[in-house]
Amino acid sequence: MIKTLLDEKLNKKDLLLTGRVLHVCCAAHILNLIVQGGLKVIGDSISKVRDSVLFWIGSASRIERFEEAACLVHYYCNNKLAYDWPTRRNSTYLMLRTTIEYKEVFNKLNLTDTNYQSYPTEEQWSNAEDVSDKLKLFYLITEPFSGTQYLTSSQYFTKYWDDVHILMGVAAIFDPRYKMRLVEFFLPLIYGEEVSTKIQEVRPNCYDFFQDYKSKLSAPYDSLAYSSSEVTSFDQSDRLSSFDRFVTST
Repeated sequence: MIKTLLDEKLNKKDLLLTGRVLHVCCAAHILNLIVQGGLKVIGDSISKVRDSVLFWIGSASRIERFEEAACLVHYYCNNKLAYDWPTRRNSTYLMLRTTIEYKEVFNKLNLTDTNYQSYPTEEQWSNAEDVSDKLKLFYLITEPFSGTQYLTSSQYFTKYWDDVHILMGVAAIFDPRYKMRLVEFFLPLIYGEEVSTKIQEVRPNCYDFFQDYKSKLSAPYDSLAYSSSEVTSFDQSDRLSSFDRFVTST
C-alpha cells in the first residue's frame, strides 16, 4: 500500500528524500482494522451483548441487583461488567469475556426482571462465545506492543531494523558527541561481515539529508549559525566505556 501511495498518489517532492526513507507500519492499527471488519459480520450479536451490559451497569441499584442474582446462582463478581469502546477491539474482548462468564446470571435476570429487554438469543450468545475465542488471540498478540508501562521499541527493531538503521545512524551522527564513530562501533556488533556495506549506506544518506533540508530552507544557510552555548553539555556519567575504548584505540 505504501509503495502504491508513493508511486501513484503522493507528491514525492514534498517528502524527505523524495520518499526514499518513508516507512509506515503500525501493526496494532492493522490488526484493529482486521478485527473491526470481522466484528461487522456479527454486529447484531455484539450489540445485544453490549446493550445487556449497559442495562445492568446503568445505575447503582441495577449493579446491586446483578450482584445479588450472581450470589443466588453461586457466582462471585470478581470481574466487573465493563462496557467496551467499539474502536478498541481489546475492550470488546474483555467485555465479551466477562459477559459470557456471567451468562447464567443474565439468564436468571431475564426470567425475573421484566424491565430487562436486551437478553441475547442463544444464537447471539453462541456468536459472542465464538468471536471471544478469536479475539483472545488478537488480544494476546497486541498486548505486548500496546503497553504503556514498558519499552516496546525492541520488538519494533527486531523486524524493521534493516528499514530504519540508516535513519538511526544519521541520528547518531547528528549527536555532536559521537558523529560517525558511534556508527562504526555499533554496526559491526549487529551485522558482522556485512558491516562495511551497511556503514557505506549511512554516510551518503547524511549528505543527502543535509542537501534535502538545505534545499527546502527559505533563508540562506549561513543565517542559521547557532551559538556554541546552545549545545547540551556532555554528562561524564553517560559515557559508554566500550565505545570510549574503541575511540581511544583507533
